[in-house]
Amino acid sequence: MRQFAQVISVLDNEHKVEVVIKKHSACGKCGGCHKGDDMKLIVDNDLKAKLGDMVILEMEESSLLNAALFIYLLPLVGLVIGYLAGVALGIDTELGRIGLGFLLFLASFLIARGFGKVQENKYNLKLTGILD
Repeated sequence: MRQFAQVISVLDNEHKVEVVIKKHSACGKCGGCHKGDDMKLIVDNDLKAKLGDMVILEMEESSLLNAALFIYLLPLVGLVIGYLAGVALGIDTELGRIGLGFLLFLASFLIARGFGKVQENKYNLKLTGILD
């Protein structure tokens, strides 16, 4: 995944920079990631970008795919396994089976979220270029 951003401040003796990424119309502005129209991030400044530079930020596609699988697929699998476990345990009511599925859905989501926090450094954008 590639994003373009502008350096708005240089921090930590030029070892880090704060950048702003303009949100696109496709983003939907749901407010899930950051408030407002722009997203501000602090990234390592390995390329010695300066104030006002336009930079390229990238994340490995495999990291992005792994994150999407954990966040979307794992809870869905938990939901299905929970429902099937309800059947195997002999829960008579449909509502009971769905309730167990929902509990495993929530547990799977919390596990995915925790794993994401542990692996957070894999999912960070990295400064890969400076535009002229």
